[in-house]
This record gives sequence, C-alpha cells and structure tokens, in this order.
Amino acid sequence: MRGLKDTLTLVGILMLGLGVLLHLANYPRGGQHHEEIHTVVWEAEQEEDLPEHGADTDAEAGQHSEELPQAAGEEETMTREEEKELEQLAMAEAESEGEEGLWLVMSVVMNRVADPQWPDNIHDVIHQSGVTKKGKRVYQFSVMSNGRFERSKPSKSSSKALERIKAGDIAVGIVGFERDGSDVLEKWFRYAFTYKHHKFYTKK
Repeated sequence: MRGLKDTLTLVGILMLGLGVLLHLANYPRGGQHHEEIHTVVWEAEQEEDLPEHGADTDAEAGQHSEELPQAAGEEETMTREEEKELEQLAMAEAESEGEEGLWLVMSVVMNRVADPQWPDNIHDVIHQSGVTKKGKRVYQFSVMSNGRFERSKPSKSSSKALERIKAGDIAVGIVGFERDGSDVLEKWFRYAFTYKHHKFYTKK
C-alpha cells in the first residue's frame, strides 16, 4: 500500500513539472513582444498617411462629442529646436484640425517621451524609425519620409497648442493615432476616441 502511495506521489510531481515546462515554452522571449508591436506600428503608420486637405469646421465628420482627456501637469522644459520640431510634426499631421487637433498630436509625442517603451526626448521620438520584415526603413510618423514634415510651418494655432503643452496641459495617456476609418492599431493599443480625421489610442 505504501509503495502505491509513493508511486502516485511521484506521478503527481512529474505532471506538475511537465506543466511548468510547457508554460515556459509558450512564454514570449524578452523583447520579442515590443519588437513586434513597433514593427506593426511602423508599417501601419506608413500606410495610413493622411492626404493634404483644406481647413474644416468643428462640426465636420469624425469629431468626438465627449470632452477630451486633459491633465494639468508640470511645466515642460524644451529647447527651441524641440519646440520647432513639435510644431512641425503637429502641422504636418493635423494642419486642418485646429488648435485641439494639433494639441492632441503633440500630446502623443509627449506621452511617448514619458514612457520607457519609446525614446526619452522629443527629437528621437519624432525621428524614430525601424526596418520592416521586407527590409524597408519606415518612420513612426510617416510625414517624416514623405516631405510634409520639412514643408510644414508653425501657425497661430500650433503656437497656442505648444504653449498648452509647455504649461503641462497634456492629453492623458494617448500614445498613438491613425486615420479615421482604419483599425490597424487596435490590435496593439486600446481605442480611446476620435477627433476629426484621427483615431487616438492608449496602451492596453
């Protein structure tokens, strides 16, 4: 009887050990998940480029009806070059979407700077790039490769949006955006809201 009990105990230990080994075999290796996320984001943002268009009104399609998330944080210190690049990027991505749309794009950059998953400064976040599986170099923000960033100039609206950012007024949590009508980023991020031509996302 004692021999049977010892045998059952040994079998139980072996089964437990096998379960642990199977779990470890299926667990993603370090860095693999983040690498796959960035590859998909690079490819998605390269494909989801916004066409240049004229100014529109707040009542036009795509604007979210709820109040946008805001946070009065600490004042942001940045160099004049960083200010210039932040305004350029916002104008390249959302020139026709007014101060609020420009502010949202800037907020995405600032939230990435504050997150360890992305570079820790404005310049590197804006210029971040990677190589797809096909060997093509693409940027996190596609306007960096199609010439629109270089052509963009600051405006009164972008200057007002920048002042809000510098005062610590940053939309809470949003770290990505894509053109309204696309759902590519929903695989990697959590949809937050839509403002005019852009859908904005937070981390899952």
